[in-house]
Amino acid sequence: MSKELANIPFKGISMTPLLTEGDELIAIEQDGDFEIGDILLFKDPDNGEFIVHRLISDRPFVTKGDWSCSFEEIPKENIFAVVIGFKRKLNKYYFTKSFFLSWYIVLSRSLAVSGKLARLTSRVLMYLFSIFLIKKKNDL
Repeated sequence: MSKELANIPFKGISMTPLLTEGDELIAIEQDGDFEIGDILLFKDPDNGEFIVHRLISDRPFVTKGDWSCSFEEIPKENIFAVVIGFKRKLNKYYFTKSFFLSWYIVLSRSLAVSGKLARLTSRVLMYLFSIFLIKKKNDL
């Protein structure tokens, strides 16, 4: 059975615009079944810090921040939980799977080149797609 974790503070800009500094993450511990597009909470294999990035490949496990153009390969055993939503101010938001997420991942992979145009395009696309990726829940 999955255990829900709440009130995990988010820091940084790597998942902007979907997640912003000060959001409180809602996650569930998960042992193994991860899907492309899941937002993962994992330990960085290099320095042991916790990171929140999106899974873009599961052979090998590769993640990427929505605001970033760089990728990182991580060992499966470093994945701690899947982020299912967040709290911002007085509202809770839960992620939904959607057609738009699939297209974002395809485009994100194709933009895995360095340069300002790729970075700008990736950020604009994620901003547009983030509108469709969350469902607001006003039950606080």
